[in-house]
Formats: sequence, structure tokens, C-alpha cells
Amino acid sequence: MKIEVGDFVRTKKGIGKILEIKTVQPKMYGKHDVAYLINVCLKMYISKTVFIKHSKDIIDLIEVGDYVNGEHVYKFGQAKNGQKWIHILSGYLLYNKDITTVVTKEQMRNMQYVVGGEQ
Repeated sequence: MKIEVGDFVRTKKGIGKILEIKTVQPKMYGKHDVAYLINVCLKMYISKTVFIKHSKDIIDLIEVGDYVNGEHVYKFGQAKNGQKWIHILSGYLLYNKDITTVVTKEQMRNMQYVVGGEQ
């Protein structure tokens, strides 16, 4: 699938939206001749190798353990009409149109403070 402006990507830094695609000199980014500006890393272009996965639909990038709209995600499903949903801890089902914020489990691990020592 071709990556385009407006697509969503999951990286180690979180989920972001592609804002710009740029052709670059191969030596700037190793073997890659295309770089991407995403809203998670606004000051630098990154290569496709940094992406864990990408999709036109943000719900495809969410994983169990992430937080959507401040709630822990623990299950996924699909309606009979093919529409995907996520089940959050409070018991609600969220569809793509309901998603306003996403914090990945990796972001949560980076932000956590462990009381009494390291984990």
C-alpha cells in the first residue's frame, strides 16, 4: 500500500499523521530516497524504516494496552457491516469516528514513574 499525506503511522514515539512527503538525497537518510514529516516529530523528517505500521484508518494502528480517549483498550472487534471497533475498560465500544486521542502503551511506559526503584 502506498503511503500518502494524511495516512496514519505508528512509531516508537506514538501514532502520528503524515503531513508531508519529500524526496531526499539518498546519503541523507541512508538507502532511502523518501522522507516523511509526521505530527509526532515536527522538526525532522523520518524514513519509512521508523514506522512500525501504517494505515489510512487510525483504528488499525491501535493495540491492546493503548489508551484511547483516556481509557485502556482491551479488545477489538468488527460489526456485521465491516466497521471495526475497540472496547475500552469503561465498557464502551468506540468506532473510528469516536477516537479523539491515542496514547500508545510505549508512550505510557516512557512517561511512567516507578516508586521505590526501577522496573
